[in-house]
Amino acid sequence: MLQKGLFTVFVFSIQIGVCFCQKTQTYIVPFFKDPSDAMEIDVKINNLPGRFIFDSGATMVSFDKTFYNSLLQNTRISSSDIRYRTKSRLADGTLADAIVINLKNLSMGNLELYNIDAMVLLVDKAPLLIGQSVLKKFSSFTIDNDKHQLILIRIIPASIFIENVNYVPCSVQVESELEKIKNSLETDDNIEFKSTTIEQNIPTNPNALKKIVHKVTVRYFDLEEASNAIFIQEKLMNMGYAKDDVFVEDMTPRYPEPIKSYIEIWLK
Repeated sequence: MLQKGLFTVFVFSIQIGVCFCQKTQTYIVPFFKDPSDAMEIDVKINNLPGRFIFDSGATMVSFDKTFYNSLLQNTRISSSDIRYRTKSRLADGTLADAIVINLKNLSMGNLELYNIDAMVLLVDKAPLLIGQSVLKKFSSFTIDNDKHQLILIRIIPASIFIENVNYVPCSVQVESELEKIKNSLETDDNIEFKSTTIEQNIPTNPNALKKIVHKVTVRYFDLEEASNAIFIQEKLMNMGYAKDDVFVEDMTPRYPEPIKSYIEIWLK
């Protein structure tokens, strides 16, 4: 039975093959209540501070043009961080132009995250929100209203099974490096693959290549593969790649249906 003022939400449940033990990470984020009883959290986006509203119903982190311009003026973000353009419906029902960008760093409480999707609403004033692009990286979260704490739980599997992985080189120059990554992952005792392939032809679509801005991009196409993609990210960092060089990209918004049991690893 949950204590008074405390409740837990499970973000999603993931079935992972050959996983016999797990590691749990807990992060505590203090919050404040505004006059309307909304939860407000002090957040730093690429080291720029702001007070954001916690909204588990929001698709992703979002903020208005004013906050975005502050990021630009302080050279904390650039046009290369823009992923795509879209539209978003505001609270009054109107459609607003928006862009989705990659945030290199987001910190709150004792939590620090890298490469987070965020939506910039191209209007002068809109609420600053913490949404699912942060929450989906965790197994569950608990809100302790007595202590004014948001408690985020991440369960990391000790081993994983991935059915299909496709390795994609962005140029001929990185083919041998990509082969080394493939061999290293396939000989890791904690990862089991059913099928792996290396793309034989270098992608020729300039728009596709332009979207790969990090050294390594791990793409997943089904939310159930999110933890597997993060697991691979950590393995790549153990190989010596810097945190900022390994980007986990959620491709599910771009497809009408999830592509199950499939991950891509792009090397620039």
